[in-house]
Amino acid sequence: MRGCSFHILLVVTLIGIACSCRTSTQPLGVDRSNRQASSERSLDQFWKDFQSGLERNDVSEISRLTRFPLDVDLADLNGFEGIGNRDEFLRHFTTLFPAQAIRTLLHEKPRSRSPDQLESWSICHNEPNNVSEMEWSIIYCFSRSADGEIRMTAIHFAG
Repeated sequence: MRGCSFHILLVVTLIGIACSCRTSTQPLGVDRSNRQASSERSLDQFWKDFQSGLERNDVSEISRLTRFPLDVDLADLNGFEGIGNRDEFLRHFTTLFPAQAIRTLLHEKPRSRSPDQLESWSICHNEPNNVSEMEWSIIYCFSRSADGEIRMTAIHFAG
């Protein structure tokens, strides 16, 4: 009997050591699954607000959900590399959000830009290019800012 309790004590000790090693690589008080769930909940709320703004054509709401300067890559427009403020955003809204892209944004949800990156998402709109047989794309990028809020941070045009 005595040998059996020693083995049980040894097993319990080893399990405790294994658990402490597993959790010691994470910051104290942070549970990755809870952080991921919280991140997904806040993305869901952000995305609901973003889509609502698009549905109502509320450019003010979309600009509120955008970090400025907004990184914009429009290869066809020489020198058009960003939107510095809300006024510029309002002026270029229809270029940044063509009707076909809005339809995509209303029916899709952003995806994590990489499997381990919980704080950055994107959504891609593709459509035929009238000039060539290749498709062109608009990639909308979203990230969590230092203040903890999610904002649209970039729009990339390709094709």
